[in-house]
Formats: sequence, structure tokens, C-alpha cells
Amino acid sequence: MSLENVSGQIMVDVENRIKAIDVKTKAEAEVILTEAKKNSEELIDRAKAKAEVQIAALDKKELASASLESKRPLLDAKRQLIEKTYSDVTLKISQLDATTRKTLLKNLISESLEQMPDAKKVYVKKSDMSLVKPFAKKMQISEKEMLGGIIIENGDGTVRIDNSFDMLLDTMRKDTLKETADILFR
Repeated sequence: MSLENVSGQIMVDVENRIKAIDVKTKAEAEVILTEAKKNSEELIDRAKAKAEVQIAALDKKELASASLESKRPLLDAKRQLIEKTYSDVTLKISQLDATTRKTLLKNLISESLEQMPDAKKVYVKKSDMSLVKPFAKKMQISEKEMLGGIIIENGDGTVRIDNSFDMLLDTMRKDTLKETADILFR
């Protein structure tokens, strides 16, 4: 074989190897591209799902916030109406006539003395001092700033029974707030 034939054969072999390597490389590249495409689609799908969950959560949060904001004026109006109701009760108590106040004070002193027979001191509203005197003969009567009612103490001031209208009204308010709201807003 001549040099030219050998050279031609080598060229053909090289070209065949190059073609085989090219085919193999293209096939490997195709596998890599297919795998990369598949992975990127999975990543995109996961990102979309995560974004949809986040969007749904934000939508839910915004909806709840908007709902609360829309209810706020109504809730404020209800709260103001409840406050006015208790304020009206306080006003009516402060406007009780002397006879009614005297009867209430007598009953409160009686009840309080049943619980603390050794009471030595009674606190009352300044304007009620004369009304209490007939029922608190053995007690020192002192003035206290309050809506009305009485507060009694033992001799050394360590035990106290608070039957002031302020405390009674506050207790009633705490105990009846839900019931009051139910009655007002049926």
C-alpha cells in the first residue's frame, strides 16, 4: 500500500472516529439536555406551587384584615352603646332620691354587718353621711369619694367589705357584659 493509501485510510479512520465521537457527544448532550429540561420543569412546578400557596395565604390574610376593618366601625359603635348603657345606669344611681338611698344604705349595712359584726368604721359618700347615722351607731362614719353605698372595716383596718355602688356596678358589669351585649344586639 502506498503512502497515499495509508494516509487516506488514516483520514477515513479519523473521520469515522470523529463522527462516532460526534454522535456519542450529541447523544450524551441530548440526555443531559433532556434531564436538565426535566429538572427545570420540576423546579418551575415546585416554585409555582409554592407561589400559589403563598398567594393563597396572602389573599386569606388580606381578606381577614379587610373583614376586620369592615367590622371595626360596627364593633366600635356596639362598644360605645354598651358604655352608654352602663353610664346611664351610673347616672340613674347617682340621681336616686333620699328615701331610696336610705333604704339601700340600711340594707347594705345590715348585710355587711352580718358578714363582719365587729366592724368599727363605715365609709360613705359625703351626701349620705346623715342617712347612714341611724344604722351605724357603733361605727365611726367617714367620708369617701364614691357613687354611693358603703364600705365597712374592722377596728385595725385590715379587713374591709366593699359594698360601694362603684364596686357593685363594676362587678355587675363584669358579670353581665355578654348578656347586656346580647340584649342590645339581638
